[in-house]
Amino acid sequence: MNLDGSFSNESEAAFDLSRRETNLNPDGDRIAALIAEGRFVVTHNYITYCRLTDAALGEAARYAGDYATREEAVAAQAAIHAEKEEGDETWATVLPYEARTSSWVLPDTAEFDDCPF
Repeated sequence: MNLDGSFSNESEAAFDLSRRETNLNPDGDRIAALIAEGRFVVTHNYITYCRLTDAALGEAARYAGDYATREEAVAAQAAIHAEKEEGDETWATVLPYEARTSSWVLPDTAEFDDCPF
């Protein structure tokens, strides 16, 4: 896209139109509501392509199921992955994402005080 908002060629214009018309998260409201209720949601994710240029638009997510516990959702996620065929470029995600915890601790910087650089 040019600085004035115009496009350099037809492919850029087609990609922009396709991106604006494609909803990458069509089940977003449903998923957000279920998460707000405390449910664990499994989504079926895949790359969406421009219908006019075949360029990748981004990752899309569709509702695949909701569960009372993370363990149930992870089991459903594993089942989806087990059913995949070779060359299948889809994957499943459990939402909300699990909070990352780390036992890593910053080192005591006193031992680096003598470092020449």
